[in-house]
Amino acid sequence: MNRNFPCAYDMELEDVREWAKSRETALPVAVAIWAIADGERTAQRIWERPTPSEWDRITMALDEYLRHGDFARSPDGLYRWGAEQVRLPAPC
Repeated sequence: MNRNFPCAYDMELEDVREWAKSRETALPVAVAIWAIADGERTAQRIWERPTPSEWDRITMALDEYLRHGDFARSPDGLYRWGAEQVRLPAPC
């Protein structure tokens, strides 16, 4: 399968894991945030205030990571993002 976002295992997962834990964010969401971050919009800025486009891209990256088996799918389809949650229902 082709990927549109960097593979989670190509990232420094320990750095992302610590970052996610300190922000009470699910690791798959944190990896998706880091995947779309760049020089203009850091992961921290995206985490704090995502644009609608960034929110969509993070949801797409999260879906891709789950479909490829990089992370286990949450039974309720909810993934924590600080005080918020990303809802990603299981595919039909």
